[in-house]
Formats: sequence, C-alpha cells, structure tokens
Amino acid sequence: DLKPIWNIADRGYQEEQLLVDELGISSIAATLLVQRGYSDPRDAEKFLNPEIEHLRQPADLPDCEAAVRRILLAKECNERIYVHGDYDVDGVSSAALLTRFLRLIGCDVVAHVPHRESEGFGIHDKAVQWAKESGAGLFLTCDCGTSANDQIDAVYEQGMEAVITDHHQPPPILPKAHAIVNPHRKDVISPCTELSGAGVVFKLCAAIATELGMPVDKYYRAFFDLAVLGTVADVMPLIDDNRVIARHGLIELRRTKKPGLQALLEVSDLSDPTRLLTTRHIGFQLGPRINAVGRIDDAGIALKMLLANELDEARTHARFLNEKNQERRTLQDQVAERVFAEIMQRDLSNQYVIVVAQ
Repeated sequence: DLKPIWNIADRGYQEEQLLVDELGISSIAATLLVQRGYSDPRDAEKFLNPEIEHLRQPADLPDCEAAVRRILLAKECNERIYVHGDYDVDGVSSAALLTRFLRLIGCDVVAHVPHRESEGFGIHDKAVQWAKESGAGLFLTCDCGTSANDQIDAVYEQGMEAVITDHHQPPPILPKAHAIVNPHRKDVISPCTELSGAGVVFKLCAAIATELGMPVDKYYRAFFDLAVLGTVADVMPLIDDNRVIARHGLIELRRTKKPGLQALLEVSDLSDPTRLLTTRHIGFQLGPRINAVGRIDDAGIALKMLLANELDEARTHARFLNEKNQERRTLQDQVAERVFAEIMQRDLSNQYVIVVAQ
C-alpha cells in the first residue's frame, strides 16, 4: 500500500528563460539544467559543449609539481621506473596510459598490475620486492597507494623512492612518499575531487608534457582514449574535467591507433567505424571484458593488451579477455540460479529486503 512521495524542485523561471534566450535550447532542457545547478549560461554552455580548453590546470592537483620533477629526474638519470596499477579497468587503463606516455618520452619503465587472488587489492609486499629486483629506483603508483603506508615504507627500505598517484580517500596519516598526487587529500584543497585514477594520471602526464615543451593539445588527443576507459568504467560523475574526457575520449576511442584498444573494440563487436560510441559501450561491453580477466584470472593480460604494439599480439590477448568475460557471465548466471532457488525454498520472495549469502 506504499504510495510514492514526490518532492518537486522549485522552478527558476528567470534563470530558465535566460538559458533559452542565450543558448537557444528548449525550455525543458533549460529547466533540467537549472535544477542541476547550471543557471549561468557560461556554465551551461560548458556542460553542453565541453572542450579541451575547459580542462583544469594539472597544477590544481596536490604535489603535481613535485611528482613531475621526480619523474623527469628518473628520465634524465635513465633510472628505471616501476609503474604499479590495480586490477580493475581504472587501474589497468591508468597503468597503460602512464607506461605508454613515459616510454614515449624516453623513460625506462616496467609495468605491473596485481593478481586478485595472489596479491589482492593495492600494493603487495611481493610487488615491492619485484620492483627492487627489476632494478627500479622509482616506485610509481596509479589508482592505488594512498593507504599503503607499510608498503611505501618498504619501498624506501629497499633503497627506492615512491610517487603516488591515486583518487581514493586517504587515511589520517599519509604514506611517507616523495609526492602524493591525490585530489582527496585533506591537507590540500583541490577542485579535481571527481577524477578517476586514470584521470589523475592523464593530468599528471599533461603537466610532464608541458614541462618538456610538448604540444599539450596533441598529448590530450593521443591519450583521451585510455583516460575515458577508466573514467567511465569507474562510474565517475560526468561533470567538469570528466565531461571533457568523456566527450573527447569517445571520439578518440573510435579512431584510436592503439592495437590493444582496436582489438578490444573488435571482440566487443564495436569495430564498425561508422558506429557512434557512447559511455554505455564502455560500461557494458569494453569495461566488463577488462574487469572479468582481473576477477577470475590475471589482469596482467589486459595490461599486456593495452601496451601491445602489434595488432596480432593484441588480438590474442583480447580473445582471452573475451573468453574470460563469457566465463564470468556463466558463473554469474549459475550464482543467480542458486540464489533464486534459495529465495523460493526459504519463502523469502515477499520480503522487502532479501540478503542471501554463500
């Protein structure tokens, strides 16, 4: 007998009419924009038509300058950099973006994403040891590390230095790293709090490109395709910088030259160049294939795919991801069948909230 209770937002008729007059949009669109806080025509125009020049400056990120200096020092000294990501789409795409860009500018890079079963979430002690054994001098994280106090201490005990890039909520005490590029830091106010791990890396690399005198617009267009994967798959709100990344990322993903992304589009039945890509395609076709291999096998295969320079190699990895995604769907269906059977067996179907655990 429950009836819905509607809370109707107050109308801002003057603000709505201003948007209609200034932007030439419909009254319904104007109403929705005002209700979402876009009553200023300039803000509404940026929301409707996000452009590259709307991106915030990378310097808005905490410790961005210190991170840039340390990474460029590694480049100048030919010091090996160990890039450590995570096993989900955001962690894999940010590791791929960071590795590809650093190699492009001449850095010596070894890339790693953890195995879900043998390492778990974040940085495992074994990864620190592997970094040392690889000859790395700089331990560089993406989409992880903010809460890894003990592991970062171990990095320094092994004679390396650490730079953290992340977007997760920080603990009360931060790790003792050379730089922590995380917009959620409580000791530094940043306007970039909605960025994904890939978004943080995307902007950090833009700062490096600027420092090296590279055309930053060209850099953005070269790496939008990887940045949009992590941004959308990690379910970031598509506002501010994320909206720019989403709009231009989908455009660049459609015409990407990266073999790994081309192969991923192929196995996802999205290779038709005339077909418009949307965020839904990332959320329900591209992203799940990367996530699946991280959940039931080794996310390192997905990273190898995104780092591949030859299409044949990339296709081999992409087919493996596709098989694992099908396996994941089969397992999910089996679990659902068991759950539904238990609900019926225990006569829980009329309950408002049902929790079944196995």
